[in-house]
Amino acid sequence: MLPGSHPAVLWIILLRVHTITGGNTNCGTCGAEIDAGDRFCPNCGMPLTKIEGTRHVYYAKSEWIALILSFVIPGLGQLYVGKIRTGIGMIALNVLLNVTMWAGMYGVETLPRVEWWDILAVICFILVVCAAVFWIVLWIYSMYHAYNDAKYYNRYMTAHDGERPW
Repeated sequence: MLPGSHPAVLWIILLRVHTITGGNTNCGTCGAEIDAGDRFCPNCGMPLTKIEGTRHVYYAKSEWIALILSFVIPGLGQLYVGKIRTGIGMIALNVLLNVTMWAGMYGVETLPRVEWWDILAVICFILVVCAAVFWIVLWIYSMYHAYNDAKYYNRYMTAHDGERPW
């Protein structure tokens, strides 16, 4: 097996592990030498944490990975950052809106041709348009929220010596 081909390597890359112990050490991402007082890696610029006399691991969350995950499926970025309830809620709302859009589109095609068919077709069309607008708003909000949550997570972890914000 080639180095880097194991699935755990992907998680390490996604989590970007950074560790500092007392004295000089190396960055967990790029391997550059870091002095004891550095808060950021001088080579790659990643934030670092330090606790005197103990080994502390800081899992930084990438803002861009959170944004891309929420771009793919609204709510995945929130799950990546650690906001489980928010992520599950957004995914559930995403599924509900998609089912509503599909039901509205499918309903127009399968409606019986009766004298009030036009009214039913208009109702289905309005349902599809409303669900599509809400889905677009959810999609954009999910990406914005995931990006900002990842930034907040990293700032909080750095300021509070590795204590998780939520």
